[in-house]
Amino acid sequence: MRWHRDQRKSITLVLPALFLSRVHFFADVLEAQAFPAGPELDPCWDYWYGVTCNEHGYVIKLELSDNRVRGPLPSALGALTSLIKLDLSSTEPEYHMHPNDEVNRVEGSMPSLAMCFQLEEIEVSGNLILKLPDDLYLNADTLRSLSASRNQLRNMPNYLRRFQVLHTLELDNNMIEDEFPADFGQLPNIRYVHLQYNRLKGRLTQDIVPMTKIQVFDISHNPELAGVIPEQVIVDWAEMSYLSILNTSISGYISSLCLDVPFCWKFMYDTHKDLTWATVSDVPDIVGMTVDLAQTNFFDETFANR
Repeated sequence: MRWHRDQRKSITLVLPALFLSRVHFFADVLEAQAFPAGPELDPCWDYWYGVTCNEHGYVIKLELSDNRVRGPLPSALGALTSLIKLDLSSTEPEYHMHPNDEVNRVEGSMPSLAMCFQLEEIEVSGNLILKLPDDLYLNADTLRSLSASRNQLRNMPNYLRRFQVLHTLELDNNMIEDEFPADFGQLPNIRYVHLQYNRLKGRLTQDIVPMTKIQVFDISHNPELAGVIPEQVIVDWAEMSYLSILNTSISGYISSLCLDVPFCWKFMYDTHKDLTWATVSDVPDIVGMTVDLAQTNFFDETFANR
């Protein structure tokens, strides 16, 4: 019972600093101790904006997109041991030429979230973050979505192969200079990969073939990224619908189809049962409509009723 009370106290101390200022995360949770820890400042008791608690009074979601969160994140954020979702993202810096004054500007390195044993989703896109937690792999058993686009990251997460339940990885528009991870193919559930507009190096190899659930694979605008996308993915990536390798140094058969266009996709010719690649300029709208109709068995049902 002592642990329960201590955890609630940590939550109460951290969150007033976050919400009452709205413009700055305190670097040290001690600065928040000026706020009394009572029911009137309990985020679960008062139903604070952006905070969701479970039936036991633990914070499980922080959803503070575009909420003027500024500065470095406090290490005490990791004390939210029941946290499932962390959203500190910013959308667009302006809308229709009007500045978005609500954007977040989280800075520096993210603190360890290793004690957040249930963490499933991290959304911190559109900030000024320099580094993800070094020990983020300790969240690998539960983390399903990692979105940190439009920051200032220079490195990929460590021990990527440990993220066995990860289905979304969005690290585009950063300054990542790493070699393309050789263990990418060991992510059995990965579906959406966005690594465009970085400085990735190295070579793609056969190691990517086991990503059989992949649907979107965007590695465009990494000029030093080379290698070959194996032709085997045409068959093995059965769910893949979007591939972009524009402005890379990738070679091979697939690159001859896709390298000079914004993106290309795969579809099935119903008459020949043949998996084929096509670019956006090669496929007229009527083909897309035909494929959609075929997938819903429209024609079979129509003729069956005649």
